[in-house]
Amino acid sequence: MKFFRHFLQIEKSLDFYRRLMPLNRDDEKRKFMKSSVYNPVFRYKDTCTDIMDIYDRAGALKTQDALPVSEFYRRLKEEILLKCSLLANRDDSQKLTEFSGKIFGFPSNEDLRYATGILSGGDDDFSEPVAAGEIKIAIEKELIKRSVKGWTIKMKKNMASKMSIKPSENAIYINSTSGFFRGEDKRLAIHEIEVHLFRALNGERQKWPIFKTGTAGYSEAEEGLAVYFETANGNCPPEQMKVYAGRLMAVHLSFEKSFREVFNSLRRWFPAELSYRLSERAKRGVEDTSCPGALTKDIHYITGYRKTQTIKKEKDFPETLFTGKIAFDDRKRVRDMIQDGIIIPPVYMINERF
Repeated sequence: MKFFRHFLQIEKSLDFYRRLMPLNRDDEKRKFMKSSVYNPVFRYKDTCTDIMDIYDRAGALKTQDALPVSEFYRRLKEEILLKCSLLANRDDSQKLTEFSGKIFGFPSNEDLRYATGILSGGDDDFSEPVAAGEIKIAIEKELIKRSVKGWTIKMKKNMASKMSIKPSENAIYINSTSGFFRGEDKRLAIHEIEVHLFRALNGERQKWPIFKTGTAGYSEAEEGLAVYFETANGNCPPEQMKVYAGRLMAVHLSFEKSFREVFNSLRRWFPAELSYRLSERAKRGVEDTSCPGALTKDIHYITGYRKTQTIKKEKDFPETLFTGKIAFDDRKRVRDMIQDGIIIPPVYMINERF
């Protein structure tokens, strides 16, 4: 159906997270590490004209009100427009932060206290001696063990994360330049395969592509479920939980601080290399990082985890959330659609070993 294809084409053209990756990332890191005062000035590939062309195309989309999934697509259209507006304001860190909050939300005081409590724990080993090639071999074995076929593992440089799933390409990307914690292959098997990939595979079985690629706001559930099942299965060591808390803290600090100030604050808990990565993730999309401002997506590892701890009491947990890449707020609508036979129950489910 043309309607679905147009949405997919626009999402592919937007390629939101790629557009948040600076072209001069390595050069700016070198400058930063050689100085005690320098703040990175990031350059990005595309122009405002390019982004606003996508905005106009998305704005012209009709959401087919007669379809049972029309509300999902209406909300997705709104999110695409907000993402375009965010990208068009990378030269204005305050506007970028405002649009980011509308897309991903802001941390609450309770979220901040929770993260601070995690960070106040004892010293941890943040060394990353495991090479990306070893992780690739381990993940290939984990895919075979779970009978997952038709997905490829690709090595890629300059990723913001260590690993990511791209449903539109049936691909799993591993950051070839990243080091990994000891035993991290087991954590990533849960996080990336049994949560991110399984939700995509179940979404692929639905009639509508949005359940494979993600409904509006699905990111918080995506990361919250992943962290919850990591911890529930004993595969989230204290240092990893501190990284998640550090991501939220970096975002919080970035609201009022420069990149350098965020980095200096994070050094209280993390080594220099990790403090830089956390600061860089929080400042993604900002051109002049001497200015306050943040991309708030990284709060989802903590906010989503905390929400999952509440949602787990529901009798249909986690089945409803595994029907596809859906948001927490989609649960009731999806339950009704399962009952009406519009959405089919999940087949790929996490192996609960607890």
